[in-house]
Parts: sequence; structure tokens; C-alpha cells
Amino acid sequence: ANQWAWMTRDMFHEWLMQVDARMKRAERRILLLIDNCSAHNMLPRLERIQVGYLPSNCTAVLQPLNLGIIHTMKVLYRSHLLKQILLKLSSREDQEKVDIKQAIDMIA
Repeated sequence: ANQWAWMTRDMFHEWLMQVDARMKRAERRILLLIDNCSAHNMLPRLERIQVGYLPSNCTAVLQPLNLGIIHTMKVLYRSHLLKQILLKLSSREDQEKVDIKQAIDMIA
């Protein structure tokens, strides 16, 4: 959205309105927890979404959780990739590069 790849207010509002419309069609109500990023200020009027703000300065506390999840996913992906390579070596198949679909399947 910009040179730093940050969320802009316009992008966030557009996404939020789309989610609100989907919730209206599905006859659902949701609570959306967001941080106090400047793009999250001055929200549009929403019918099906109630917004709650996370406490200030909690990103530093919560972010290590993301690192653990990402690390675990990478370890599992590499494990699947290594198994695939070893199976092809043992069956004397030609080594082919992993395409995107295969990578997604391994991650899934």
C-alpha cells in the first residue's frame, strides 16, 4: 500500500466494510480485536462488527507468539521437504524442484 508495506487507513476501511457486508449476508455478528495502529483510527459505521482495542504496548508481549508459530511451521515444512527428497533419492527418481502447489500441500 505504501513504500513501507504498512496498512493504510483506506485499505483497512475497504477491508472492514467487505467483512461487515459478509457478516450481514451471513446474519452474524463478530468482535474484532485490533491494535492502536494509526490506520485503525476513525472507523466507518459498522452494522455487524463490534471493534475492541488491544491494550497499548501489548504488541511486544504478543509478538513472540508469532515467532514460535512461524518457527514451528518452518520446521515441519523442512521435515516434509527432506522426506520427499530422501524418498526420491531412494527410488532413484529424478530430483525435481518443488513447485508452489507441492509446497502448499506440505504446509497444509
